[in-house]
Amino acid sequence: MIQTIIDLWHEFWDSLLLLVQKCFNTLLTMLKDVLLWLLDQLLSLVTTLLGAVDLSAITQNMGVFQQIPSEVLNVLGLVGFAQCMVIIGSAIVIRIGLQLIPFVRLGS
Repeated sequence: MIQTIIDLWHEFWDSLLLLVQKCFNTLLTMLKDVLLWLLDQLLSLVTTLLGAVDLSAITQNMGVFQQIPSEVLNVLGLVGFAQCMVIIGSAIVIRIGLQLIPFVRLGS
């Protein structure tokens, strides 16, 4: 009789522990979903803002690159001009981004 009560007691605590564990996992999943939803909304806002940027001044002068002779384009490709422009452009974007954060104005 006592062994039956002890077994029932252990069974109750095991089921209670399993319930708490499932509730905790559900709470973590819900928190993860909320954070991913916030990230999705933020990226949707960024997409909307980038879509509103007027890039016509940049795109209307793209025909100038077609006037460059092919030999010059080949040499520019060999010396890594495109990679250089990417590095410089990303450095400018990072610098502007850091300037937007308060108290991170290093060197300026």
